[in-house]
Amino acid sequence: MHKVEKFSHKDDLLSRVLVKKQISFINYMINHPIEENCMALKFSDESELLVYAILRIKENNRIVLCSSDYYLHKDYTPYENPTSLEDTRMYYSLADINKKVKGRTIRKVILNEQGDLVMCLDNSMQIQIFIDSIENEIDYYYFYTNKTYYALHRVEGKLVRVYGDFEDER
Repeated sequence: MHKVEKFSHKDDLLSRVLVKKQISFINYMINHPIEENCMALKFSDESELLVYAILRIKENNRIVLCSSDYYLHKDYTPYENPTSLEDTRMYYSLADINKKVKGRTIRKVILNEQGDLVMCLDNSMQIQIFIDSIENEIDYYYFYTNKTYYALHRVEGKLVRVYGDFEDER
């Protein structure tokens, strides 16, 4: 059975879970089963953080990738989304960024009252997640292992966290 409780940015469960996680790679997932498109951070212990909000990566205080880079491709039109990552700015940026983040450890997590999340790596990089909607009943980010899950969710205009064990759901 999952638990739902009011979100608090102080001593948040997700912050404690993410510190010391080692990143394996970052990917952009098109037509993901849970949501249409999302960014995915895969960790060395096989846990994963799916991001359905704006994700931005900074290196030395310079933006090197945004989740919206997916829309910038050679045949871009405002009426059509790309059907693959190929030939998008995201495709080329991720190749370079994954070389820099592979094996890096999250040393600090900052979570604000709005649910925005900043993960500071053990090098000069930061991964930032910004809540970009006030829509109800959506997950902004979703962390899971093979046994547990945690999601930041909006219900009736208020942020809540939903978490539990997958065994409880069977």
